[in-house]
Amino acid sequence: MSSHEAEALSRVLADPDGAVWHGPDRVIGHLLDARDHDIVELTLAGSDDATTRVDAKVRSRDGQEWHVALFLLADGQASEVWVFQRPAPYVPTAGVVVVFNGASGAGKSAVMAAIADQAETPWIVFDEPHVGAVQAPYLIWRDVAPSVHVGAFDAIRAMAGAGNQVAVAAGGFDFAFVRQRLAGVRSVFVGLHCSDEVRRERLAEDPFKRPGAAWRRPAADVHEGWDYDMEFATDSQSASALATELLRLA
Repeated sequence: MSSHEAEALSRVLADPDGAVWHGPDRVIGHLLDARDHDIVELTLAGSDDATTRVDAKVRSRDGQEWHVALFLLADGQASEVWVFQRPAPYVPTAGVVVVFNGASGAGKSAVMAAIADQAETPWIVFDEPHVGAVQAPYLIWRDVAPSVHVGAFDAIRAMAGAGNQVAVAAGGFDFAFVRQRLAGVRSVFVGLHCSDEVRRERLAEDPFKRPGAAWRRPAADVHEGWDYDMEFATDSQSASALATELLRLA
């Protein structure tokens, strides 16, 4: 690996404005704030007609470490930078499952993504409560293969039982079923509410959730029979703000 790529990385770290950066703001901020960097490893990961990808391990003098994926244009300028920071060692806790319920468009996915983005410890996120790839019809008609869903929630319970922090969206599931499958681990049940107007706007922006059956179903129906530890209105609070509050409370 020539010094050309190392120089390009040093330039973009010193002057980040010319590239598009990807990664949590706090992680990017830590890298850019640590002015004293050593590039301890540099690898050519691939190239095409437009860009060359370079993977680098960067370490600060105080021991912080990052993995940086740098995409270079033909003129040597960085077009995109992806940043990952080495986390502190995780000491497992008693484990917890935070279960989100709400109508389609209420913000379950956005809040869980914000939790994973903000947290400085590992969170395992299930946007749908299944493990691995399952043929779509068995997720649409849950009654034809109940063992798929029993097994999925049992796996989620096992992950929390091993000391992990888990977030799962359980929209449309029966509360008694979910509570039974998660018995024995700490579970926090969170209800997300949202006005129909905001839900419709969100669903219209998602090609996979455009208003259809999901929109026609009354939002209140999905909450029937559920008993929550916490409830939030997502049309008056951002996903980021809710994630901050949930991380503090959960």
